[in-house]
Amino acid sequence: MTLLVCDFGRKLGVEGFNAIERGCLLLAALSLVMGSSKLYISQLVGLGVILIITFISAVFSNYEEFSWNVYLRGTMQFVIIFMLLAAVVNDKNAIRILRFFSYIPIIVVINGIIYKALGLGEVFYTEFASGVPRLSGSLQPAFLASLCISGVYASLKLAIEKDERYWFWLVVNVLILLLTAARMALLVTFLLAASVFFLNTNISRKFKFNLVLIGIFAAMAVVPFMIQTFLTRIEMSGDNGRDVLWEYLSFLQSFYPNFGIGLGHQYLSIPDEVIMQAATVSAHNEFKRLALEIGDVQTGMVIFAFVASGLWLARHKTTNAPVEIVMALALFMVNSMVANSFSSAYVFLMLFVTKVGAQCNFQDVPQRWPAHAKSRV
Repeated sequence: MTLLVCDFGRKLGVEGFNAIERGCLLLAALSLVMGSSKLYISQLVGLGVILIITFISAVFSNYEEFSWNVYLRGTMQFVIIFMLLAAVVNDKNAIRILRFFSYIPIIVVINGIIYKALGLGEVFYTEFASGVPRLSGSLQPAFLASLCISGVYASLKLAIEKDERYWFWLVVNVLILLLTAARMALLVTFLLAASVFFLNTNISRKFKFNLVLIGIFAAMAVVPFMIQTFLTRIEMSGDNGRDVLWEYLSFLQSFYPNFGIGLGHQYLSIPDEVIMQAATVSAHNEFKRLALEIGDVQTGMVIFAFVASGLWLARHKTTNAPVEIVMALALFMVNSMVANSFSSAYVFLMLFVTKVGAQCNFQDVPQRWPAHAKSRV
């Protein structure tokens, strides 16, 4: 996580840093699995099914530049996700994880300020298409916004279940998210947080009503300062040139409709002129990317296996808040239409954090702080 948050490899221009980052994340996921006394077999089954599907597509792919090395690296996106979801996290470690993710957004911002002082980057990134300044910290604005999804969920869960001081970190994370001017991340965060807050039975109706009123007044104070930023992004940036990339992906897929070009090959198949027009090589649509890489039918099978594994996790007897996992899974899939959800750790970590929070028995963990610190809502 330190590599993800600090991003110093890219700041210093280290070649192949993405592979190093992905390798460290894989080791962390494997360590979590090895340290777990139990595993959710359904997640391992889901992973096995998806690997078999993608392997069959790879075997029958007739893409001229297919590489088994690229394919194996492409499978890591699914291996890491399912390893994180397969691990059974005990309640003490679950609370530690939630605390850590509550602090991640502000850590990214502080790192960005340090990098700014060292001349290694900017705290705010000005979007070329819209001219809107977006908070980025030590990362890209979209990455910081994705981490804010996890940060808002973690701080809200802790504030409700364990320690009312995390209401402060909830506000901080929401403000950071707003400053990133991320549209889809804001929607995902709002819907996920709303489901946690309104469906939680530990919160009295009076407190919910009062907090909604406070939220309305806070929104009235913030909206006049932020509304123009979001409207400008909607009007000027649009899809940020992604429609050009999506059109090319569909064109290329027409040549390989049955088995695709191989998992992980999309990044290598985009010509320079398309990259220049789209200003990105990432698909920003996982359905289109997977359809190109493994074929339409196989994409449907992979998505089905992924969703089925997540729903099984939600209905497991160890899950205390199944609706939270279902909501996070649904929003993750919606977000996949405009983001690199499966291939970006910044995005898919929301599933891991939600699973940890939804399965934690907060009352079974002794309170470390004085009695007044415990949430009384």
